[in-house]
Amino acid sequence: MSEMIKPPRTAWGNFPDVLIHASESAVKQHPAYKAAKVGDGNAAIALVSHTMSASQNQNLAVLLEGHSPTLVSAHAGIVKPGVEYVLVDDFVGMGGTLSNMKGYVESNGGKVLAAVSLTGKPHSAKLALTPERLRELRGKHGTELENWWIGQFAHTFDALTESEARYLARTEGADTIRDRIAAAK
Repeated sequence: MSEMIKPPRTAWGNFPDVLIHASESAVKQHPAYKAAKVGDGNAAIALVSHTMSASQNQNLAVLLEGHSPTLVSAHAGIVKPGVEYVLVDDFVGMGGTLSNMKGYVESNGGKVLAAVSLTGKPHSAKLALTPERLRELRGKHGTELENWWIGQFAHTFDALTESEARYLARTEGADTIRDRIAAAK
């Protein structure tokens, strides 16, 4: 059996919150949603054009003032060193996909300025782990779990998203976390 690929993760710093364009219900109830999810390009264009938020586009323009980044999705390929990027995804839940994308881009010499999503959980817009949450997580589970985590995922807790860390901090014990991850594999 081959070893599982461990996507790189990088520190969050002052990473801005994900700009979420529409509520989950607005996206999932749109007539083009089902066709877009199975790959119909025209349906995807209709879905995005009808649910994209003008105010979030303006917020992105303000955030990126003075920059000309390249948009990159989860299916992106080669990263050009020194180029600035904005991550684009259809949904943000716990933020793992965006975090892995950020790590991939930055590990290959790019710089990620922001992330946008068509929809997602409002509390998941905050990807950058807060110092308080990191202290809570380390305080609850100690260094043993973090050392195990490094062996499993090749990054420390400070590269987790806020939602990932919140989930781990609310989980009863380190053994429960290890058991759930082993079962998921």
